[in-house]
Amino acid sequence: MWTWNDFLEPIIFLRDYESFPISVGLAFFQGRYSVEWHLFMGATLVSIIPILVVYFFAQKHLIGGLASIGIKG
Repeated sequence: MWTWNDFLEPIIFLRDYESFPISVGLAFFQGRYSVEWHLFMGATLVSIIPILVVYFFAQKHLIGGLASIGIKG
């Protein structure tokens, strides 16, 4: 979880573009003076889709785990 949004270390340590995390890849869509917003938002949507799919499949277990914490026996 801590390395999911890491930005500086991959730029320093990694050499090839295929190894960069999603946050660094999204930063490449931003220019110096302007941003192509339609490309940036499309890339952001594509990067969020795997997280949403995992959440929807694990939602029953997550909600059940949170509900069991509040129940006292």
